[in-house]
Formats: sequence, C-alpha cells, structure tokens
Amino acid sequence: MAKSSVTGTILKIVGAIVSYFFPPAGMAIMAAGAYTDSAYQKRRARDEYNASLVDRYIMVSTYNSERSRIYGRARNVDGVVFKGTHGKNSRKLTMVVAVAGHEVDAIESVYFDDDLIEMDSDGVVTSDPYFISDSETMVETISSPSSNVLPLLLPPVGDVYVKLTVESSSGASSTVVADVISKSTAVGSCSVTYSQSNVPTGSTVTSAYVRYEYKTGTSYATVKKYLGTDDQDLSTYLATMFPDTITSAHKFSGIACLVVTLKYSEDVFPSSYPSVTAIIRGAKVYDPRTGVTAWSDNPALCIRDFALYANGGGLDSDEIDESSVIVAANACDIVTTYTETDGTTEERAMFKCNYVAKLSTSPESHLGEMVEAMGGKWGWAGGQLKIKPGIYQSPIIEIDESWLSDSGDRSLVSEYGMADMVNTYRCTIADESDSWNQTQLAALSPSAYVTEDGVELASEIEMGAITYAPQALHVAGINLRD
Repeated sequence: MAKSSVTGTILKIVGAIVSYFFPPAGMAIMAAGAYTDSAYQKRRARDEYNASLVDRYIMVSTYNSERSRIYGRARNVDGVVFKGTHGKNSRKLTMVVAVAGHEVDAIESVYFDDDLIEMDSDGVVTSDPYFISDSETMVETISSPSSNVLPLLLPPVGDVYVKLTVESSSGASSTVVADVISKSTAVGSCSVTYSQSNVPTGSTVTSAYVRYEYKTGTSYATVKKYLGTDDQDLSTYLATMFPDTITSAHKFSGIACLVVTLKYSEDVFPSSYPSVTAIIRGAKVYDPRTGVTAWSDNPALCIRDFALYANGGGLDSDEIDESSVIVAANACDIVTTYTETDGTTEERAMFKCNYVAKLSTSPESHLGEMVEAMGGKWGWAGGQLKIKPGIYQSPIIEIDESWLSDSGDRSLVSEYGMADMVNTYRCTIADESDSWNQTQLAALSPSAYVTEDGVELASEIEMGAITYAPQALHVAGINLRD
C-alpha cells in the first residue's frame, strides 16, 4: 500500500490482517500534522486493542488467524497451526502451537492452562499433574572423593545416607557415617555435601557410599521450543510421527512455536487437552545509539521497530526522526526507584514495553499502546514520525495572552466539558507478578484533584504494553498531570 499525504491533523493509519495462511500484506502509515490527539481516534484504537485481548491466552486450532509481533517480554499464544494423533491406538496427540509470527529472542517458560510447568533439558514435563511420580533407590560408590561435596548421577529427594571409608595415617581402614549438610537437586549438577567433622583427624577418605531416593515416573507431556528462525525446519522431527502427512515443505520457518506431545490419560486429561501459552522474549530491535540489534524492552526502540516493520507501520527509514528516538530511548533507560504496594522498592528502567501486537489490529492502536508505556505521544511532522517520552522538558518559548488576539477581544472558557475531565484512573494490566494475567490495580485518585473538581471523575484504561504495576501508576499520574 503506497503512502500518501492526508490533509488535516488527525493521524491516520491503514492496516490489514496478517495471518498464518495468507502471505504478509504491507501496512502503511499515512499521516499529516504534528503531535495531536483525537478523542475519537483514541477511543477507536483503545476499543480495537481491548478486543484483541479477548483471544490473547485462548488457544484455538487455525490456519489463518492473525499473527502477533511481540516486544519486550509477554505471555501469548496465536493458535494451533497443526495437530494430529499417532502411536499405538492413536493415544498420542502432537500439536504445533504458534506463539509469535516472527523470530523471537527466547521462549522462557510455558503454561498449561494457568499452571507454569517444569521441564527437563529434553522438554519432558516433570510437574504435576502431567507427571505421575514415584521414587526408586539409587546407590553410588565414589572412589577417592576430592572434597566433601560428592557429585551424584540423579537429583536426590528425601534423606541421603552417606558412609565414608577412611584410612588413618598408619594405614588402618575404618568406616564412619557422615552427617549430611546439604544437597543440590539441580539437573546436571546434583550433589550432596557432608560434614568434615565426621572424618578422624589425620585420616583420608578413600571412598564414599551414598544411598538416596530419586524421583521417577511417567510423563504425559513433552514440549519442544522453536524460536522461529528463517532456517527453522520442523519437518524431519514431525515426519517421524506423521510420515504420511508431513513432507519437507512443512518447515514452519519464521514462526516461533512449541511442539507439544500429550499422551492419553483419563486421569491426567479428564476433559480435554490444556490451553498452551508461553512467556516470550520477543523481537530483536535496532538501537541507533549503538548500532546493535538485540532484544530490548525499551519502548522507544520497540516503537521504532514497529513503525519500520513491513507488516506494522511500513515506513521507510528516512521517515523516522532518529533524534527523537534517541532522546526518548535515553529517557526510558533512566534508572528509577519504584515503590511496591507492600512498601518494598525496586530499581529499574523508568519505562519498559512488554507488548503483544496482534496484526489484525490497526498499527495506530499498537503505536498508541507502546507510546503509552513511556507516558508519551507520537505524531507526524515534516514528513517524519516523531515520538516524545513522558518526562519534563524545558519550555522553548513562553506563550501569553498576546498570542491569542491582536485586537484584545477574547472569550475564555473556564473549564473543560465534564465528559472530557478525568481525576481518577483505574488501570488494568497484564501483571507480570501474577503470571501476566489481567489485573485491575488500585485506583489512582489524588484527593486534591477530586476535591478541586468536587466529584470523582473516573476513567478505566487498559495499559497493553505495561506489565509492572508501579510503572502503570506512574504513567497514569503523567496522564492526570497532562
């Protein structure tokens, strides 16, 4: 879609659905004017975004649902783009679950329904109720241990029994039972530590006998992660399960996804298979300050990337005001101390962007959400997209009444209309402290503002790109002061 000029000062953006079935269609930003706001445009963009939240954690089978582009860190699922049964009596179900429509930096963790699952290095799910556990006894003999930390083959559970064979300086051999101080159950670095006080003075430990219980059982689920690189090829792996269906053409390249295999069990899956979502570290973005492309949750860098993204803003690089991006990026990186509701504090960047851009929604609404993450604004001026963060900036000129009229005749309106006034915000975010579930925060309602207006004038807003409560309330405060 070609870019064209548009009269007026309302920012306009035209978009198209980008799906897993149809090839990506371009989206172009078409705009004129400066930093302007339109109540209608704001409401329309907000409504579009809120509608997109409905399906954010719902896993559906689809071949042409919209793709998502993820910035920062967010929880998401796009849908099941392939599934089939296999194995003896078709008792296994394998699904390719798309979590983003592009290469991502990492898939950090996986949820079945609202349960964060645990997996080993091979993707075998080891958490209840998807793992029916049992335990067995393991015995190991370690010759000439180099220290009182004994490496183990498997993660120990429960009590560990350690018996040492020691040799005195005279060559006499004896055995002692050692007191266990601690144990490590980390996969790949399992160990048990015993007390040195059990070893007689002047004696050497020649061997250690260790007996312990380890967890065993049957897993009914495996999950393999794929980051969506251009050379990604799932066909070989899937063809082992579906030789009559999968060919070398079924690569699923460019799609960040999970391959989930579930083993039938009425006890584990009493009604249906779980909805699968993932916490994703999203797109890598270019930083004009350093010339490096890497993962970042800096809102200004995310906005720049989406504005240039072919299926997002669709701008050319010369249509970005890089100086405004750099100023905004620096402002977002300022380390500030946020205070939690329980009184604890955390030092972190002032503004972060953690966002899922569903590509069925207009680019305008996505840019609005990401700009909101830095309490700022975006606009089109001089043929370029410009962004401004929500920080104090020194005035460049003083405007007085002489700017209004040369004749001196003026008519002043003392107040905004009641419908346009806000003194209280009730913010809803995908709260990172609550598994990224939608959470409404305590209202931000400064008593001085309410007293001056004489009544509480509340507005409820979804902050789609903010996942940290103190940041959301800070941005709400910027909006109130604005």
